[in-house]
Amino acid sequence: MPFVKDVLDKEVYILLVEDDIDDQEFIMECFINQKMEHQVKIVSSGDQLFDVLDHTPDNALLPTLIILDYNLPGLTGEAILVLLKKDPRYWHIPVIIYSTGMNREKELDLLGFGANFCRISPLQ
Repeated sequence: MPFVKDVLDKEVYILLVEDDIDDQEFIMECFINQKMEHQVKIVSSGDQLFDVLDHTPDNALLPTLIILDYNLPGLTGEAILVLLKKDPRYWHIPVIIYSTGMNREKELDLLGFGANFCRISPLQ
């Protein structure tokens, strides 16, 4: 993931929002295979994401990157992205969105909503 290495210059703390256990394990294996030894916290829904963010006592402790599955129960990845980018406390956090069903039109929409990178997920 060159994006992570290029964009982040402080201690990296990644917040992964993924509800599927197999996909969580696959992504963690990717980090290990790339020798990216970062702190990664995994949550499985938008509600859990905002609970973590809202209970972070200092902005300096917020994640340096959010990796967000587009297809989540409850709030979709798109809805979460819009909420993140509207909140002055969170708008600066880079967001990568991935989906097995991503097309170019959806990718452009998400980039327009503030995603930093979109990716078709090979997880299946």
